[in-house]
Amino acid sequence: MQNSHSGHMAIVKSLWMFASLGCVSQVCQIVLFRELLMLAEGTELTIAFVLGTWLVLIGLGSFAASKLLAAQKRILTPLPIYALLSLSLTAFAVLDIWLIRLSRIYLALPPGEPLSSAQWLFIASVALLPVCVIIGAQFVFAASFAGASGVYIAESLGAVIAGIALSLFLLQLLDHTSLLACSLALHLLLSLWVTLKFQPNMLLTIVLAIVAALTLIASPFVENYTQLRFWRSMFPSGKLVRFSKSPYGLAAVVRYGDQLSVYQGGHLLFTLPDQGEIASLVHLILLQHPRPNRILLIGGLGGWVKAVLEHPKVVGVDWVEVDPTIPKLVLPLLPQRERVWVSDPRIELHFSDGRSFVRQVQRPYDVIIVVASDPTTATANRFFTWEFFAEVAEALLPGGIFALHGLHEPPSGFGEFYLMRNNCVYRTMLTSFCEVLVVPSSPLTLLAKCPAPQESTFAKLTLHEPTLLQRMRERKLGDINLFAFTNPVQVERVNYEVKTGLPFNPLEQEQVKATGHKWLNSDTNPTGYFLSSMFWLRMSGEKGAKLLEVFLNLPRWSIGALAILPLKFWLLIRRRYRIYSASFVAIAVIGAVGMLTELTILLVFQSLLGTLYQQVALLFAIFMLGLAFGAWLVERWRNFRCFLSLMPLALMMGLTALAWCGISLLVSSAPTVIVAILCGLFIALVGCLIGVSFPVAVQVLESFGFEREKAAGLVYSCDLLGGAIGAFLLGAVVLPLWGTTNSLAVCAFSCFFSASIVAYESG
Repeated sequence: MQNSHSGHMAIVKSLWMFASLGCVSQVCQIVLFRELLMLAEGTELTIAFVLGTWLVLIGLGSFAASKLLAAQKRILTPLPIYALLSLSLTAFAVLDIWLIRLSRIYLALPPGEPLSSAQWLFIASVALLPVCVIIGAQFVFAASFAGASGVYIAESLGAVIAGIALSLFLLQLLDHTSLLACSLALHLLLSLWVTLKFQPNMLLTIVLAIVAALTLIASPFVENYTQLRFWRSMFPSGKLVRFSKSPYGLAAVVRYGDQLSVYQGGHLLFTLPDQGEIASLVHLILLQHPRPNRILLIGGLGGWVKAVLEHPKVVGVDWVEVDPTIPKLVLPLLPQRERVWVSDPRIELHFSDGRSFVRQVQRPYDVIIVVASDPTTATANRFFTWEFFAEVAEALLPGGIFALHGLHEPPSGFGEFYLMRNNCVYRTMLTSFCEVLVVPSSPLTLLAKCPAPQESTFAKLTLHEPTLLQRMRERKLGDINLFAFTNPVQVERVNYEVKTGLPFNPLEQEQVKATGHKWLNSDTNPTGYFLSSMFWLRMSGEKGAKLLEVFLNLPRWSIGALAILPLKFWLLIRRRYRIYSASFVAIAVIGAVGMLTELTILLVFQSLLGTLYQQVALLFAIFMLGLAFGAWLVERWRNFRCFLSLMPLALMMGLTALAWCGISLLVSSAPTVIVAILCGLFIALVGCLIGVSFPVAVQVLESFGFEREKAAGLVYSCDLLGGAIGAFLLGAVVLPLWGTTNSLAVCAFSCFFSASIVAYESG
């Protein structure tokens, strides 16, 4: 009896050793997310796929391990298998870096050609499958040895520590391969320690130690070799000059003869030196205003700053760059004559998020120019929403000019969704400005004007070449060719397509399906990136695009049908799983609604505070802290478990979703600190509710006669399945198309339905 008690206490005191599972899971997730996102050029639907697949495969691993353990409990010993799985995880995680970065070579893609969605899905599935299944299986084997609740808390705390460390310093100090190597080596050493302490095996101990050392030693070679091979596969005719780590994606400079092309996260940002097109476009923008004295330029290192300073009317320029890595990487490579403007006293450089800077403007501007990326992600989409346009209008003087550069034209034969997207942005811009004119640049530039008293020649925006040439002569500008932007045929074409959402060519109009939707693009309803993602799928000829197209034509009230999904799921599984089917439904719904609420919190955070990966990682760490705290609460007050059930937890999750729904509509004008605090509090609350629901659900299944290991595996699988549904269906489709308010309201009612099901079964 005494030995049994002391052995149990030794296991409890050793629970912290399993924190490395949460740590390595967090690092693998962030590293693979970034690598796969770079491979897909940031397409938002891929994020939902990675997140959803991650949860599904971890659930699959935990489910398979629980079944195996239940069938072979007498033969299998958990700790040696846990250690062997750590070895397997190390091998597959390092191979994933190799696979993702060299995938273009394996697929024999031509230089510069992006992966199709089918090719990307194949690479992502192959990369995620072994890592996720192993992590899920390790949780079950650890839980069978030390208890589900204790391992759940330790894993969550490990993820919290990793998230905080990543956000504060690790992402700035280490490359992706080094991050993986350090976390995997730590995981191997702690697996070695716990195995050596409770079930010693000398051969296994030696192997774990050797593999940990080799992983650390080999990581620099793997990083350098795979990076060089990746860039050579992308640009075989160019020379990689420099690359640098950045919170926003790997930044690289590639030289082609006398030109430098700057890339970040696989995207071309700009090319230096400018060949004259940017300078002509900048002067065209500034010629729309009679006195463009004060200018705000967001982005635009590639020739924009120099061109603005060359305009004779300009007396002051505030230049905003979100990432200090880019200027530090590029400016030293330019000849002295190309960077004289850096020391111009009229310019003031600010390293800040563009939206945050606009929101805090104290002295309005005459002209605001934003050089943005195409709105293919929620990160880029935030510069194309009505909230941002309203903030820009507030930061402009009466009669001020706003220029938004970055909206790409649709390619021939595939542009239906691009036309819809561009038309959506145009109509959204009209909500804040009295006039919008499209310039046929590449990419397109949208000019907008604030209302102002009538002026003789500046009352309207114009692309009339004689008028602009007259203004150039008055300002004594040199010989500038504006024809590329004032060609009447091209001006008529791009304005027709953007303003109507239809092709200019009548023959192509017959091939485009007319839609009655008049969407507006917003922070809480990011339709822009959803339509961009649909184009990406259509380019690949995927059936998935046709499936998602169905959602485009559904009326808004149809989203209410999602609220009764818990009822349908319960009726489907009730015959097989009898009375405890309600528990499966409740835990899956809590996981799905928790995932969607977490995504909406991150969306609001990104829209209002910027998209610093460090801050987002910190939010996720707060979420994991809430998970650990919730599980600890149930474990700490065991005597009160009888008062807890899944019904009040489902109700509380629904009320939390409704509360966040209301707050998300009110925080747009709140101070930055208040927004950050509210996001942190709600993401911790969501994590806490999910953390409480896990041990409660395990206890419910144990009361029905399930063994502890099987109960933990089943609950873990249902929780992750719900999270995957929240990522795939709700996060990737429902949220961008129907918006935050509708999505959260429907999910809240789903929680109420699941609570009613639990109450019915209990009664």
